[in-house]
Amino acid sequence: MRYVNRVIGMSVILLLMAIFLVLECTSCGKGQSRVDNLIQSIASGNEKERTAAYDELRHSRAKMIQDLIAIVNQPVVQGEQYANTTTPRNLAIYLLGNMRAPEAVPHLVNWLAPHPQQDTTWFTDVAPAVVALAQIGKPAVPHLLKLISITPKGEARDRAIWLIKNIEGEECGKIILKKAIEQEKDPEKKANLEKVLSSLKKINEQIGENKGEGE
Repeated sequence: MRYVNRVIGMSVILLLMAIFLVLECTSCGKGQSRVDNLIQSIASGNEKERTAAYDELRHSRAKMIQDLIAIVNQPVVQGEQYANTTTPRNLAIYLLGNMRAPEAVPHLVNWLAPHPQQDTTWFTDVAPAVVALAQIGKPAVPHLLKLISITPKGEARDRAIWLIKNIEGEECGKIILKKAIEQEKDPEKKANLEKVLSSLKKINEQIGENKGEGE
């Protein structure tokens, strides 16, 4: 029961963080007082008041997701830090992942690699969009396959492959790739998918050879 309460509590905190972020980026002063009221209601000892606050948060989820997506899609400012988790864009990306928002996937895949104007000085291998897409899980896979099919090389492609393997598991990932290859009509896209499948097979063969030598 404690675990369930903790999970519910974290979900509420994330939703409230999302509200704060949206309000900060839209400069909505009236909304700020509503957030304060929601916080007081959630902390209230009155069960009816708490339930009403939870219901309001749930009903506002769709609107919140759209507002967060709008923040993700804002124009890049020269020098914006790609992996800085405190920027409004990256906070929005993390929140969309925590909210398991499948609606956000087409927008998040655009951030698997840095934008040319972004600063990668503090770059890390764990890009915010990778974390968010991993949390969203299976709904992200079709969009990741699409990205791979039109991207012959690069960071975004490599991360998309990594995500498919980690979301579906390596063997299921291969099956999904094979199905995508069978269904793809465009020769160039099919070739890109075949390259990915071939590279995964080679990696497995190499691992098998190394194990054999170790024995």
